[in-house]
Amino acid sequence: MLSTLTWFTAETVAEAIARWVCPRPIDRLVVSGGGAHNVTLVAMLQDALRAQGLEAPITTQGSQLGVDPDAREAVAFAALAWAHVHGVPGNIASCTGASGPRVLGSRTPAPLPAASGAPAPVEAQLGGRP
Repeated sequence: MLSTLTWFTAETVAEAIARWVCPRPIDRLVVSGGGAHNVTLVAMLQDALRAQGLEAPITTQGSQLGVDPDAREAVAFAALAWAHVHGVPGNIASCTGASGPRVLGSRTPAPLPAASGAPAPVEAQLGGRP
């Protein structure tokens, strides 16, 4: 079952690259996150890319780009937060089905501390709701 799921992951990633990234040229594909440590997944991804007619070399050395490969999710959320704060749309309407570009997310500032310096009770922070 795990082999099938790994194959399915590689196939769907390669298909998504072929569909959404190409025909833009790809000089390399950087794999990060937990998948970068899975040699079977990386090999299956390379095979799946070839089956799609793509010959981009795969690297798992994202650290060469100045980012820890295991920090993929943190970097993605930081990029989305930056886009939100700067009013930059974070979606691609043709990919998401949205009617147009949208700034994603919401910014919720932390509640101000009580005058005594102690945190306000949770009920006060939630507007009286428990």
